[in-house]
Amino acid sequence: MKVRQGFVSNSSSSSFVVVGYAIKTEELEKISEDKDIDIYDEIYDSGFRYLCSGDNDTPEGCDIIGKDIASMDEYFMKKGEISLEDLSKKATKVKDKLKELGIDIKDIKAKIYTGTRAC
Repeated sequence: MKVRQGFVSNSSSSSFVVVGYAIKTEELEKISEDKDIDIYDEIYDSGFRYLCSGDNDTPEGCDIIGKDIASMDEYFMKKGEISLEDLSKKATKVKDKLKELGIDIKDIKAKIYTGTRAC
């Protein structure tokens, strides 16, 4: 009988490249509670990417809210490019949405986040 010694996985994952902000999970939960809204649905339904803490390659205790820069198809990252001007516009859209939701980001800078998430 053959025994496989290498890595075996039947789970799915996808890579992400996002421009956005890392917001403390507890802050998002508090705003959701205070405003009696599902802030996560509000973010997602508005066309923004939401990556939750612990499930992805996110900063400890933070969720990432942003816009996709690049995405992955079934097997490979799609080829593409984005100008710095367009990147800045995407970051501004995220910032405006966060302000609209009452999320304080004055001390948080937009960043590019990359990683892998489970599907």
